[in-house]
Amino acid sequence: MDSITPLLGIEAARLYVTRDSVIVLDRVHKTVMRRDFGYFEDMLKTNVNYDMIQAVVVGNYFQYLKNEKLRSLYEEEPYVILSSLNKRQARRSAEEKDPNVAVVQDFWIDGNYRIAKSRITDNKRDRWVEASYKNFIDVSGYLSRRIW
Repeated sequence: MDSITPLLGIEAARLYVTRDSVIVLDRVHKTVMRRDFGYFEDMLKTNVNYDMIQAVVVGNYFQYLKNEKLRSLYEEEPYVILSSLNKRQARRSAEEKDPNVAVVQDFWIDGNYRIAKSRITDNKRDRWVEASYKNFIDVSGYLSRRIW
């Protein structure tokens, strides 16, 4: 279970994800709905599955597109960024949105080799999704993200 907190620290929604569905507790509209992944695929106009959602929630690497590879690595203090663009494309993409590059996937890696942020950008549809990971706690000598 994870929550969605957009601004001011006020929880807007809470998600419970199972292998075949997502239960959404909408705190703003005080409703609960159970939907299969097809509902979210239609709404987001992209493929969504359990493994992808799980990876985003816990802060693990995942391939958004089948056969997509991380092609470049560059520094943006204090992070190292892994990107699905090669270095030339990354520079061009930073300067202006390139509609010829369908989807860009980036991961910000912190000094402890954890994913601090992940972002998927779809320039053709002019949309993006980003997840930031904070609140790490020490569990038996290892840093782990608190998800409750």
